[in-house]
Amino acid sequence: MVKSFRIPNKNGEELCVVVQGNEKAASTILFVQGFGISLAENSLFGDLCTAFEKDCALVSFDFAGYGASEGKQEDVSLDTEAGDLEAVLR
Repeated sequence: MVKSFRIPNKNGEELCVVVQGNEKAASTILFVQGFGISLAENSLFGDLCTAFEKDCALVSFDFAGYGASEGKQEDVSLDTEAGDLEAVLR
């Protein structure tokens, strides 16, 4: 089952987070795409999710300014992306 929801980052922008796989599993895998792309552009995640969905909870998200998350790409930096990652980890 795939669930998506939104969480705020430290700038108040809503980040799109997707959880799938076995939510009751003892292990969780957090997928973080490369700088400058969205979940939809990263086809590798789909293959990895298929491989691990029975044994792990799988979490992925769009950084602010990309994909289904709020924000502007011109405001993105490594610091803002580190803040987004921190928000998702919490």
